[in-house]
Amino acid sequence: MSDRCHIIRDMLPLYLDGMLSEDSVGFVEEHLQGCGACREELEKLKAPDDFPRETPERDAAALKAMKRKWNRRVVLLGILLAAAVLAALAGSFFAHHWIGTAREDDAEALAKRAESYLKTESLHLEKTQRRGNYLAALLTDADGRWYMCEYDRDSVFADRWRANGGISGSDGFTVGEMHDWLFGSPQEAVMIYCGVGLPEEAKWYAFRNDDITYICPIEGDVILDVFVVSGGDMGTASILLDEEKEPLKKNSDLVDHVLQREH
Repeated sequence: MSDRCHIIRDMLPLYLDGMLSEDSVGFVEEHLQGCGACREELEKLKAPDDFPRETPERDAAALKAMKRKWNRRVVLLGILLAAAVLAALAGSFFAHHWIGTAREDDAEALAKRAESYLKTESLHLEKTQRRGNYLAALLTDADGRWYMCEYDRDSVFADRWRANGGISGSDGFTVGEMHDWLFGSPQEAVMIYCGVGLPEEAKWYAFRNDDITYICPIEGDVILDVFVVSGGDMGTASILLDEEKEPLKKNSDLVDHVLQREH
């Protein structure tokens, strides 16, 4: 290959790109007419590359396609992330309603819920009474002290109950007396009355709600009653009555109020 062929082959890329002067173009074309080897080299340069050079238009199209693909991935990632967050929130929500509640027929679990709510240890379930969405339980501790715990029906799991009130204290409630837990809302009033080891002469107990006096029998050594009435007026504390329905304690303002007696 002559020195002129070397020069021409160095110029061929510039020739193809139209970057030579008119005199140089004439010089290259004159040589190509008489040199088959350089013509063959020119044809090789004209042939498509294995990796063709991208034009600005192709670059822009490729960039747009890549951006659309990336945007789809971002959207998909956002959807998956939102689904994961919702699943975690739903799991936490249902776990809260499950873990903090107990079934009515699971005495041990109800006792555990009462222990957590009343801040008392080693409780044993003795008796339950349910009315509507409210469940009351009498419990004892290892030392024989008595407690009352009130449970509300769970808003998600209808067969489970959450501790939400009660009669406690470090020594429980007093044996030999009636006790009450009263709650009122604009829709209804909840009244729970309980007693253990009441005086032998006590045969009835009475309380008053919304200008009505209720008189209930005392049967057995352990009393636990739940009343739910419409309206938000809470009942009064209870009084003990003898067999003739006369109060065991005389001259009490509460007695006069419950029995609607004048002073």
